[in-house]
Amino acid sequence: MARLRCVCGNTLSNSRSPNEIQYYAFSPNQWKYLLTCGEIDVLTIPDPEGEIWRCPQCERLCWFSEGGDQGQGYRKAGESPFSDHWENEEKLFRVFSDVQWDGLLWNDNVDFAKITIQPFLLKRTETGLLLFDPETQTEWTYLKD
Repeated sequence: MARLRCVCGNTLSNSRSPNEIQYYAFSPNQWKYLLTCGEIDVLTIPDPEGEIWRCPQCERLCWFSEGGDQGQGYRKAGESPFSDHWENEEKLFRVFSDVQWDGLLWNDNVDFAKITIQPFLLKRTETGLLLFDPETQTEWTYLKD
């Protein structure tokens, strides 16, 4: 359990499970592995490469990763409908909300090639992040703080 104070002053906490704060980001290589390994015991799923915390008050994102960005903040800069730059799936992270992830872990085994949950898609750029929700067909742009 952890707490984090957002730039806007809001206190974020992951003490409730599931919660609306945490998101888990799997790298393209991790996602390929998960899709090809068939049914996998939930206890052996590798840790995601990144974790994102989202502030419900200002909608900022905070990216954490092992050996990488530790708490890099991103502010929401725009929202638009789906665009075609999501076609190159080689470089996209798959991002599950804590609520989605918790639902998957209620099973003993998971076959990621057969799940019906649509993870968010995330692309890291030099200036920030692009996040796409396949369910609503909405894209958000986030720039580094």
